[in-house]
Amino acid sequence: MFDLIEEALLTEKQETKALSPGVSQAAVPLQNEPVVFAMPEKFREKPQRTSKAPLIIGLGIIALLLVGSTVAVLIVLSKPDPEKSSVVEIKKEEQAQEQEQKKEEQPVQTEPDQTQSIQVPAASTLPDEPEQKTEVQQEAPQQQTDTTESTTPLQQDAQGAPGTDVDGDALTDTEERLYGTDVQKPDSDGDGFSDNDEILRLYDPLHPQGARLDTSGLVNTYTNQTFKYSLYYPSSWIAKPVNAAEKEVVLSTASGEFFSITAEDNPDHLSALEWYTKVVSPQENNAQVQTSTSDTWTAVKSLDALTVYITRNTARDRDGGIVIVLKYNINTKRSLEFASTFQMMLQSFIFTDLSFTRK
Repeated sequence: MFDLIEEALLTEKQETKALSPGVSQAAVPLQNEPVVFAMPEKFREKPQRTSKAPLIIGLGIIALLLVGSTVAVLIVLSKPDPEKSSVVEIKKEEQAQEQEQKKEEQPVQTEPDQTQSIQVPAASTLPDEPEQKTEVQQEAPQQQTDTTESTTPLQQDAQGAPGTDVDGDALTDTEERLYGTDVQKPDSDGDGFSDNDEILRLYDPLHPQGARLDTSGLVNTYTNQTFKYSLYYPSSWIAKPVNAAEKEVVLSTASGEFFSITAEDNPDHLSALEWYTKVVSPQENNAQVQTSTSDTWTAVKSLDALTVYITRNTARDRDGGIVIVLKYNINTKRSLEFASTFQMMLQSFIFTDLSFTRK
């Protein structure tokens, strides 16, 4: 009987354990079997996941190192080589020195052309003129076409050298502005004759077809009523007699230079050459003297080409008892800015009364 009660209690305990929550039926031991207890799921340790952050950080550091080394290499490569830089600088300095030398040499190369072109060529050496210009030239005063000159070019001496002449036509840039011609063009009116040739032959350099200089408005005519002569001078200059007798006349420029025209007494009636070699400079050789002649006068030019002595050519009274002295006073200037204008004044010079005799 006790055996039955014990068996019933045992059966009841087993059923109670089977119905208890959190305890699996498999956990209830069978009779005569070893009892094995399992830890609940919630109390078990969960496996830790491996973090990828260290890997990412490591890759970032490697990338930064690569970028830094690349930048360092580029910086090193971009630095100029001191030796190469010094060579380049030396070459630049040499090129600059060569350019400066060329600039310094340029005026020296053009001086011979300027000096040579200042010479007034004889009428026979000038280029043939167009028919229209030849016809007008025949109407010009006689001394303008018949003037001949046995001279050398205007000499460069201690008193002054030819002024700047950009276009190389022998008119200085100062004279170009004086006459309104183009500094960049040797032939402003395009008629085939240079501006300087037209000025020296008393033609208008701004108008073709034989336009005359005395009708251009570029020059005025000064007429000396006492000693009976006249000549052209630039219209912007001022002509003023020093006294009422008009024995000396001054032509003033705007730049400080001036020209003087003086009537010197010549009681011995010397020719221009005789006057120069006996009165002005007896020690000079006559062969070195520059002379110019026309049908009305003879002129002798000094060796520095800044003074001209003029006498009449008349059979009855060769010189009228006077010598006209035309002088270019450069004052404190070091360059001859009006060399062609000085020659133009001589070319335009004329005695208005060939029978004049000094009383």
